[in-house]
Amino acid sequence: MTEKSADDLRFFGKVTAGVTHDLQNVIAVIKETAGLMEDILLMNRDKELPFFEKFQKSLTTIKNQAIRGSTLIKSLNEFAHAPDNDEKEIDIVATARMLAALIERKSRSFEIQIHVETSTAPPMIRTHAVRFEMALLMAIESMMGCVPRGGSLMIVPEIKEGETIINILCKEDSGGVGRPSSGPGELPCESWSALERIVKTINGRADRLAQEKGIILRFNV
Repeated sequence: MTEKSADDLRFFGKVTAGVTHDLQNVIAVIKETAGLMEDILLMNRDKELPFFEKFQKSLTTIKNQAIRGSTLIKSLNEFAHAPDNDEKEIDIVATARMLAALIERKSRSFEIQIHVETSTAPPMIRTHAVRFEMALLMAIESMMGCVPRGGSLMIVPEIKEGETIINILCKEDSGGVGRPSSGPGELPCESWSALERIVKTINGRADRLAQEKGIILRFNV
């Protein structure tokens, strides 16, 4: 990555990070106001208020959407800070969860769940944050079409024999409806080549499991 490209990324990241801080405050005000309105409504529950249940249901919807919005904004803020340093220590579990939150809408459209496994000592990796996130997101998105509807995509990081390994695995839940073999989960050659190229720039490699069951990213510790 050239110095100019890095400066461009940091510029966009800095502006986005600043805006997300303000958006968090906006969401917090909406959530607190909805909570106050709900309290006032409950205080007058014994009185005959028209449309009481509709008001209560609407306020619950506002609060739930505020919570969802807050999660998305928090994840976007973390994402915006990725270009801050050329290289840094990365918590793989936290990063995977952040990316999963940002593509929640897409995973819903595929009717799948994304789960990130953790442990008491989550694997860490020191590398280029932007390129690492690019590689991980590309691998996740390429596997989404391989998971049967109602199934799960498991992200399982581990450290084994001197390597940091990230397993991105298709898990078929009972009753899941399979997708056609020509579905979007089969990476075109150019997409797989792009993933391999990005991973290689950060001292790693990408392997595909047979029958589109998973992708394994390996990095030297």
